[in-house]
Formats: sequence, structure tokens, C-alpha cells
Amino acid sequence: MSRDTYDLSPNKVQMFKSQSGDLSLIDAVKELIDNAIDNWTRATNRNAPATIRIDVDEGTTYVWDDTGGVPSDEVQALFAPGESREEPPEWSIGGYALGAKKAISRLGGLGEGTFDITHIKSRAMGSETAYGYNIDRPWFEKDDWNVDRRTFDGLDEGCTEIVVGATESLWQEESVLQLKQELSKTYVKYLSGKAEGQSAEISIIVNEEEINPIEEIEWTYLPIDDLYPRRYTDIKIEADYLSTPIQMELEVGLMLDKDPSEAGTDIFFQDRLVVGSSTSEEGGFGTEENSIGRFTSENERLKVRLELVTEGDASDLPWDTQKKNIDRTSRISSDMYDEVKKFVSPYLKANTDLVSDSIVHPYNSASEWAANDGTVKHVDVSTSYRPERPSSNLQEIKNLRERAGYHVTQGVYVDYDEHSPKENGLFTEEEIPAYLKLVFELSDDDELQPISPEEGEEVLNDVKELRKTLRTIPNIGKSVIQNVIGYEYLSLDDLRDTSKYQLRRINGVGTKTAQRIKERVEPNEGVKELLEELASQPTDDDGNPDTERLFDLYKMLLDLDTLPTESDLDALEVNSFPLLTENYQYCDASGLYIPDKKELAAGFRRTNAISFVEIPDCNRSDFNEDELLGLFERLGATYLSEAVDESIYTKGGGEVDEQDSVPRERLNDAWESIDHEFNKTFGSIDCPVVTWVTETGVQYQIENSTFTETASCKYDPNEGRLYLSSDFVVDWEVLAKELSEAHGGSTEHIASLLRKATGDLEDRAVDLVRQQENERFRKVIDVRHLEKYNEQDVSGCDILAIPHGGTDPQYIEIKARTSARTTIDLIGQEPHRAEELGRQYHLYVVVFDEKSDSVRLWRLSDPASREYTVEQAWRINQNTWKKGEEVIIR
Repeated sequence: MSRDTYDLSPNKVQMFKSQSGDLSLIDAVKELIDNAIDNWTRATNRNAPATIRIDVDEGTTYVWDDTGGVPSDEVQALFAPGESREEPPEWSIGGYALGAKKAISRLGGLGEGTFDITHIKSRAMGSETAYGYNIDRPWFEKDDWNVDRRTFDGLDEGCTEIVVGATESLWQEESVLQLKQELSKTYVKYLSGKAEGQSAEISIIVNEEEINPIEEIEWTYLPIDDLYPRRYTDIKIEADYLSTPIQMELEVGLMLDKDPSEAGTDIFFQDRLVVGSSTSEEGGFGTEENSIGRFTSENERLKVRLELVTEGDASDLPWDTQKKNIDRTSRISSDMYDEVKKFVSPYLKANTDLVSDSIVHPYNSASEWAANDGTVKHVDVSTSYRPERPSSNLQEIKNLRERAGYHVTQGVYVDYDEHSPKENGLFTEEEIPAYLKLVFELSDDDELQPISPEEGEEVLNDVKELRKTLRTIPNIGKSVIQNVIGYEYLSLDDLRDTSKYQLRRINGVGTKTAQRIKERVEPNEGVKELLEELASQPTDDDGNPDTERLFDLYKMLLDLDTLPTESDLDALEVNSFPLLTENYQYCDASGLYIPDKKELAAGFRRTNAISFVEIPDCNRSDFNEDELLGLFERLGATYLSEAVDESIYTKGGGEVDEQDSVPRERLNDAWESIDHEFNKTFGSIDCPVVTWVTETGVQYQIENSTFTETASCKYDPNEGRLYLSSDFVVDWEVLAKELSEAHGGSTEHIASLLRKATGDLEDRAVDLVRQQENERFRKVIDVRHLEKYNEQDVSGCDILAIPHGGTDPQYIEIKARTSARTTIDLIGQEPHRAEELGRQYHLYVVVFDEKSDSVRLWRLSDPASREYTVEQAWRINQNTWKKGEEVIIR
């Protein structure tokens, strides 16, 4: 060798050894099967039957296939380093041009020094003979890379044969058994005839035994909370760096029986199993940002099948060269796991502790109550903005377990074999099979007493009455109430028979709390006399209702610190107690309504359809309004919102084209940011789909009268849809109110989260107005979070502006919008402040045009003096701002 050169020629043994060192015998056989399947695709387009035969015996591995053969000028690519056959076919499994080379080296034990010889031969379709070559151990010792091209007899057209021999035995009985099991899983889609483009069978035979695909998953088709299996189709991953788009499908559900060996995620690339039953990061689980969450032993019923295929380069897929690991750092896998998280998360919540055998077993594929007729529901993702998923909080199952638990605690169960289900009763017909199994699962013994549905409902009414009573006790929160009921106190009678000492054993109940509970649930001697006098309808000397005495009775009832129970009312044997109407006339409580919605009450007052409860002036009469309303409700009055039928309606042809994308985009952004807050507040809620309509609102019906209340925003929790009219803008208070009414939680808290998560649109508007008004006023102060500033009442406004040399400040309310097509409403304390302050009160509307990155502002003084729209306000063009500079928001 010249001193002026370096010898970079590879050492054959080391090169081939390094390629195959991380390959197992079974993985090596899979590499040769992958090559055969790709050849079958290339030669026959998967339209002709094919067989792959594998025989292993101690040191010899024999692989034969009839998938179409290899042309004589391409046979060298099966082992020549750096060479590959012609362009891979569509749906190719290969892509790295290393498979056969690694596999042959490993099957001969090159790394262990046992390699003896390999015979490689193939006969293409239409060829008169087979071509190939032999490679023996001495070939690896030589610098010469050439082998003799040979012809072979005895090989049929379209067949390929590879025989690898080793000097020592590599195959054991256990490894042969494992080979058969793994091939059954890895190629299940091919063996089942379900691979992409497959229209003919392909068989794999190992030592004369044909490999059958693993059995189909036995799902539970649970109708409760829609926990049936789904297959999400037509999910596309598209990017500039991909040769062609990647098609993705995802199947997810709960197995009928939990199985730790099968649970988790199966990932198929090009219809070949890459990762099987993974419960780790590769399966999409864990704590990383785009992971579903931790997989525990309680998730051993969850099964996920993730399938990615591409017509382009198979190396675009995020697998390694061994085809057994996922690269989680790749951009494709990031998109892939985002989709997994989106669709699998609801099923992960259905752990085996909550969704037990008793709940899922009645709903196998043959069950009368199986959802979707016992078949996997196919959901085309491309046709739906919000593809269907199970309930996010599994409330139906939680309610089912809770109700069954109450019955078990009382030692009873509803015998539906003897009794027909009540209409609108305890359980739906679909829930009954699960209920009947669940009560005996929860019971320590089988001696539960059968009861009727009516009797079963009485048990739950007792619990409801107990909850209602406990909620009236100061310092008793939801968790303590749940602990009391969980301690198997299900009725007021249970608590009356309990000592204060026993109550103190309940978590969260101390001595004082136990005393309060006992005082509240013990029968009060004064209740009966007061109720009897109330029922007698006291009158004054002129025969009119004695309002003074009536209000005294209310006060005395409240002062007893014990609101009447249903048993107290039943003991008097009267159907209803008299309350006053708004016209100060007695009326049975059952015919009176508490107007909990001012707008709704105003509408029905105009129709003369109903009468309302007269509520005493709580400030003047020293009433606690909440307790007073609670008393009225106990006596039989009904909240108006509970008495009316409510439904969304649209006018003018229903849905219309999207008017403004900003509300939808901001809502989507907000939901990702505050989802965890919603979970903490009132359970997980899926982001609603935005549907644009000509007009939206609520139509109320009671008796024979109808009242309509129009609005620009309406949320339907059942459909998961948010209906917006063309004049809707980003008014988070309106949406927060809708969400609060549908799911609970504080309207103010929800509104603050929405505003915060959407980039603080109001903050941006306030900052801009302060910049604009600094030149006009001596001082501009943000007072949104203050009630008073220097002894001045600043409630109901955002900015206090103090003029130069002036004494009368301006109170400025700022509305931030993304569209000018709306009527601006004053809400909360704003109308009162506007009327009180007159021309000192100013309304500013800042309109952000996100599409053109511009800002416009309208200013209106004394807004309470007239009805107005944005177009009627004084317009300040953005070109006048900052001495002619255009104000741009990015």
C-alpha cells in the first residue's frame, strides 16, 4: 500500500456482522418474509395466491416462496452490499435495502463464527431456468467480492429459494414455537386477506404447519356512555417532506375480558405489525405532552390498533431498520400520537374498576343490547369536524354504579324478571342487563331481596332527600355529603338513628359538624304547628290574605334551622301549601313558579300563562333569600326553568355559511388551554362544534303558551354543538353562561378562563384605549378589578379617565370585538352605571380585524340614553391614531 493512500475497503465479516448483530433469528426470518411479500406485490399486485414456506432444523434455515421470482440480473441485490432491486412497489414493506443481507448473515450465525454456506436462487416468471449463487465461509475471508453466477434445475417459475447453513445448531424447540406465534401476529392482516390492495390469499407454512392469523378481538359493544368500539378512517398525514400522504386508521375499544398479554396498542406499518400490545410510550401512553396518559393494570381491557400505510417510500414511516421500534422524535410520529390521544383518551378513562366485568359482559357481539348491532362502528374522520367519541366523563356508568350501590346497601335489587321497566324509571332498557349483574357483583352475599321498580325508586328518592337536607347545613360541602352517604347512610331516618359519635367517624365530620347534622335531621316540634297554620291560609279582618302573618310564618320556619322535610309535609295530609301570587292572592304552591330567569319571567308575564311566587323583600324583612327560595321549593313551588320545555330553534332557513372564523378558531385555541381546568371544575367537556345559523335562541313552552327569547349564541350539550348567528362576536360571558347552565361551575370563572386562554382580547383593547386616551386626559387608570378608586365608585366600567384641569372624570366601558356586525349590550352593573352617570359614562368598542391586522374604534357617550348599534357610534379611523400611523395588532 502506498504511503500516499489509505485503504478504506471494508472487512466483509465485520461489515455483515455489524448489520445483523442486533437481529434475532425470528426477526431475520421476518425480513425474508417481508421481501417475499414485496415481491408478491411487485409481480402480481397481490392478485394471485402465494405461499411462503419456512423449514428450520438445528443449523439449517430454508425459505421458499412462489411470489413471482427475481429476474436473473437482480438476484445479486439479495446479498450485494449497497444494492437494491428496482423501485419498490406501492405499499412496499421494505425501504432500507438491507433486509435479506442482514437476515442471511444472522441465520448463518456469522457473528458467532458458525456460518457455513448459503444458496440463493430464483426463477422469474417466463424464465427457462433459475439463476443464483452460493456463498460459503471462505468467501468472507477473501478480498474478492465476486461470486460465480450459476444456473439451477428443479425450481418452478416464479419461485425463490434461500438456504442458509450453520456449523452449529441455532434453532431450538422453544424458538420454533415462538416463531410460529409471532408470525401469526405480525402478518395477521395478510393471513386474513385484509392487507391494502389484497385480493388473493397468501399462506405462510413453518415446518409443514400452516400459520393461522391470531383470533379476532372479542369486543364489548357497550351502549352505556357510547363505549362501543370504533374504527376511525381516512385520517391523513400530509407534509412537504413526505413523498406521498400517509393514510392512517385507528381502531379502539374495550375487550370483553381483560387480558394483560393483549391489552395496549398494536401498531401496523404497511399492514405489518411493528409494535404489539404496547403499554409504554411506543403505544402512546406515558406522561409526554402528546401521550394519552399512564397505562395501569386497571386498563387491561383497553385495545388499540393503529395502522399507517403509504404508497410512497416506506422509510417515511417512523420505524427503525429492524421494523420493531417507533421513533417518537420524528414529525410523523408526533402527528400520529396526537391522533391516538384524541380518540383513545375517553376509553382510557374506562378502567376496569369503574367498567367491571358485570357492566361489559352482557354486551358481547351476539347480545340483544349490543351497540351498533354488535359490529365495530366506522367513523369517517374526513367528513366530520368533531368525530364521535364516547362520553368524556362516563357519567352514565358512574350513575349506574351509584344507583346499584344504594340498592345493595339496602339489601335489595329490582327484579326485572318479574317486573316490567318503568317508563322514564331507574334504568333504561339497555342498562338493565348490566344492573342485574352489577348488584350481585357489589353484594357480599347473594341474599338480596327482590323489589319492584317503584320501590327501587323510593330508595333513590330517600338519598335525594338526604342530599337536599345536608346541603342546607352550613360548612357541609359536596365531599362531606358524599362521605356521609358512602358511610351507608341513605336516608334521613338512618341519620336520625345515628349518634353524634358515629357521625364523627366519617371523614370530614368533626364535633361541630356532627352537631349541626343532628340538629338539622332531628324532627322539629315546632314545624307541624307552623305548617298547619300556613295551610289554613290566614286572612286579615277584611278577608284578604294576611301577608304580614304569612311572612312571619316564613320567618319562623326559617328560624327553626330546619326546613320541612317531605315526611313533615306528608304527615299533614294536604296536597299543597298556599303561597302568594304576584297579585297578593293565595294559590296552591303547585300552581306557582319561582321566576329564576328575569327575561323568561318577563316573557311569560306578557302571556298571562302562569303565576309567580311573591318573594318578600329579603333586605327589609331580614330573610335569607336562598333559604327562602328553598322553603318555597319544599312547599311545592317550581322553578320556572325546570317547568318549561327548552329547545334550540333557528329561523330563516337554518344553517348558513360561516360568517366569521375568528370565534371558532379562538374557541378551539381556548379549549386546549383550559381543558384541565374544566376537568377540575365540573368534568371533562369536549370542545363544541361551531354551527352558523341565521338566528338562534330558546323557545319556551308551558301550558298553552310559548315564549321565545332570541340570542346570538346557544350551546347544546347533547349535540356538542355551539350555534352562532351572524352577529355573534367573541362574547365569552354569553358562552360561559351557556356552559355553566349546561354543566355547572361558576360563570365568572369559566368566562375568565376563556378570556385568558384566547389571548386576553379585552386586555389588548384596554391597552390600546389607554394609549389612545393618554393624550386627551391627565390620567387614565385601569379599574377593572376595583370597586372604588379614591372614594369614587368605579364598578361597571373598565377605565377611569381624569380630564386635564377637570373635576368630572369619565367612566369608560370597553368592549372588544372581532366583528362590527353586532349590537353591543351592557351587562351586569353596566346598565345601572350608564343610567346613573349619564354623559360621564362612555362606551368604547374596539374591533380587531384579524384578517387584515387592523384595529378600529368607536366611541359613544351616554349609551343608556338610546338604543344603538356600532354603525351609529362615532367612528375613529385607525389612520388618525398616533399622529397618522396605522395601528396594527399581530
